[in-house]
Amino acid sequence: MKYGLEKRGVGYLDYSSASDSDGENRALDSVQQVPGNAPVLQREKPRKIISLPRRRTTESVYRSSEQIPSTQFSFVSSPASTLSPFSRTRPASYRANSRSNAGRRSLVRAESDTVHLPPLPASVAFTAKPEGMGSQTVSSSAYAKGEHYRELAEKARMKLRRLSADGIASARAAACSSFAQPIQRELEETREFLSKLSVVSNQPAALLSSVPEAIDSAVSNTLAHVDHMRKEFARKRKEEESAGKKAEEERKEEEQRKIEEAKEKARKEKQQLEEKAAEAKKRASEEKAANAKAKEAAELAKAAQSRAKQVSPEALEWATKYRNMYRQMMDGLATRIRSNVAVKNYCFKQRGVITRSVGQLKDSMEFVSRIARTIDNILVESAQQHGAETQEWMLNLVAKAVVKQAEKEVSVAHHAAYPLAATTILLMQRHPRLADMLLVRLVKKCPYVVPQFFPKKDSQTAEEYLISIGYKEKDDDELEPEGIYMERMAGMLALFAAVTQSPAINGKPNPMPVSYAWTWLARMLNLPPRSISPLLVNTFLSIAGTSLQAAYGKQFNKAMDLLANDWISAIVVSDSVAIASKSNLTSFVDTFRKTGKLNECEGRVIKLA
Repeated sequence: MKYGLEKRGVGYLDYSSASDSDGENRALDSVQQVPGNAPVLQREKPRKIISLPRRRTTESVYRSSEQIPSTQFSFVSSPASTLSPFSRTRPASYRANSRSNAGRRSLVRAESDTVHLPPLPASVAFTAKPEGMGSQTVSSSAYAKGEHYRELAEKARMKLRRLSADGIASARAAACSSFAQPIQRELEETREFLSKLSVVSNQPAALLSSVPEAIDSAVSNTLAHVDHMRKEFARKRKEEESAGKKAEEERKEEEQRKIEEAKEKARKEKQQLEEKAAEAKKRASEEKAANAKAKEAAELAKAAQSRAKQVSPEALEWATKYRNMYRQMMDGLATRIRSNVAVKNYCFKQRGVITRSVGQLKDSMEFVSRIARTIDNILVESAQQHGAETQEWMLNLVAKAVVKQAEKEVSVAHHAAYPLAATTILLMQRHPRLADMLLVRLVKKCPYVVPQFFPKKDSQTAEEYLISIGYKEKDDDELEPEGIYMERMAGMLALFAAVTQSPAINGKPNPMPVSYAWTWLARMLNLPPRSISPLLVNTFLSIAGTSLQAAYGKQFNKAMDLLANDWISAIVVSDSVAIASKSNLTSFVDTFRKTGKLNECEGRVIKLA
């Protein structure tokens, strides 16, 4: 049976047979049987030192050059504390991990190139053998083993050269790990083996005790050197990792700086583009404003030119006066009335009474006088209870109710304008301010009372233009038909004509005398006729014509001649309503010229009861 120390550190210390299977000269010890069944360790040849080239993982592989004399010794089991503190139990799987059962070499790695072991005592007896340990022999040379590790290191180094900069650290770590793992494993196995090894000798204790101390010292030195190399390698790897991290940080910082520069450049370019766009937009806006201003000036000039044909300057001034009165009343008086809850509720209540009273008018002076007294009492009461401003607002409500009644009833029955006009005149005699309020409402609702024809602006749609001249929207958001619109306008004009033609009532003069009617007729005949013009003139003359003829005589006859000879012939009509209106006006004028009498509207003279 052969026993020996196996792998130590990065080399091998071998006590095996005297001859190797490969035939090379090796310094080996053979174990021979001596009397007493105790194995004897016999030194046959001196050990040779084999030094390998220094690599990344080891400095040298060597053997002891000391000649160990034949010594009788035996193995006994002993606690790990009696040996080196590094000793541990050698695993039973050691034989399975051996490269060859024919024999193994043992090399001891030290801080120097060689390690000199002291000679063993002459006789050391093996009394026990570690459990699980069988006969083992060395198989191949230490040099071949070193060459194997050197080739592994060279392959790892060549592989590292082929790796990219990003994989160098991981490749180096993997190579070192693959080399360090067998060394660490052999180191643990050696500790385990030494923990079970105990030497018993007949020699003096002092001589015998120096042997394990030398072995422990050599092992400790080897372990210290391995630990030093491991720390050095870890330090270098840490430095390389730190340098790599620093280089990576610098690279990232450089990339971030370039990104920031690119962003800043893009921001500046974007800002410049925005500034140019804003400047271009500003120039375009200024040009647009200038064009709009020029267009507006052109429209105003055009409107001024057309206004000479659409309305007379005197009529426009007269209408502007009442339109301004309406705006002032709505901006000032209406706001104050609405802000006072008591006054607001009072006006709302009395407005219903006024509207119902106006709607009950009949062709009878008794009804006219009674309705006039009812409304007059409301106006007087409003002034007494809430002041003059409340009375003025109530006058506005009376005028509004009268004009609304003309839109609804007089538009379909022109004779209804006479009792409505008589009631209005009686109230105007008691409250003169009602005359202005009535004209304010008539000018607002019916521009033909002025008379005035609004031209269509280029910026207006057809619907917007129709609404601006008084068209109403129905419940289905559509505009009323042209026939209904013309009837409403004619009804309000009939009210104006009925008020202006009325003589004095109860011995008091009419606040709106017949001169208002003559002014209207003269202004209308001085304007080019439109499609609605024949209906308006025919309605006005049928109600106020008799009073005009009585007041102006020959001048009225000349106006009728102008109608017959020039004005009617200038009417251009394109729809059935306008054609019928032109025909009715022509018949009305021809009858007057033939008979000298006007075909006036019935109901001009109101019944007494």
